Amino acid sequence: MPEAIPVREKVAQLEAQIQGLAGRIANLAAPEKGILERIKSWVSRNKWWAGILGAIILAVMSVFLAYYLEHRSDGFNSSVDTRIDDKVDQRFEKLSQDVQDLHSTLTTLSPFIHDLISREMARQAKLSKDEFQQVLPQLATVTKLAHDQKLPIDQKVLTALQTRFLESREDSPDYWAAASAFINYRSFLAAVGFPNPSTLPNCQAIWAPKEPPPMKPGDIVGMGAVTFIQKDCIWPLDNPQPISDTTFIHCWIVYYGGEVKIRNVHFENCLFEFRLQKPPSPSGISLERALLASNLNNVSFSSPGN
Repeated sequence: MPEAIPVREKVAQLEAQIQGLAGRIANLAAPEKGILERIKSWVSRNKWWAGILGAIILAVMSVFLAYYLEHRSDGFNSSVDTRIDDKVDQRFEKLSQDVQDLHSTLTTLSPFIHDLISREMARQAKLSKDEFQQVLPQLATVTKLAHDQKLPIDQKVLTALQTRFLESREDSPDYWAAASAFINYRSFLAAVGFPNPSTLPNCQAIWAPKEPPPMKPGDIVGMGAVTFIQKDCIWPLDNPQPISDTTFIHCWIVYYGGEVKIRNVHFENCLFEFRLQKPPSPSGISLERALLASNLNNVSFSSPGN
């Protein structure tokens, strides 16, 4: 028969079991550590790895932040760009259609415009000397239109206008603008087979000293009888460099209104273009008068005093 356990020992054993159960119950009831506390605890135990991990996280966040700042408005910008592009495309389409409509309208009206220009120039050619002086601004405009439209005007009308210009007073403030437009237009009509001016090189300035003419038959002819040929080039008439004993053939001759220093110069089938912003110089006036009186196909000229 087993030996009986004393009562005190049993009581002690029961108290120990009760305390163990109470501790286990307390552990079960205690709340788990929060995420921050757990992170702090891990960092305190692993400081070296925590530093490396922090640097990686900081680098990733920096890259993400830079990307976000750079592209945060992409959606808005794309939407705005699309709307602007749509509006621009619509305006260009409308503008293109307007240009086509305008071109179609001008093509339809072109014969009427040409007839109106021809009639107006014919009317101005019949005016008296005083009346002609008064319509010089209108004549300059109509002549430029005829030039721009490449419209041929009846030769009788041009001859009558040429006479009116030669009879008119040069001191009129509108005279030289109209006369220059008339010379440009007649030169355009007279220049046959003229090359594209934009492709022409510059002419060369040649100045030969004056020499006395031969004294009697058989004497040697001096430089004054020699003609230098300049062909298919550009020459400004008011170039500071003088030019002499030269024949220009198929050349683009431009004049801006300055002094003309030429001697024994001949122009053959050249295109004259006068770009005056003010009345020409005295030598330029002499040149314009010579051109107005000529047929512009063959013109010889020497500046006064040269």
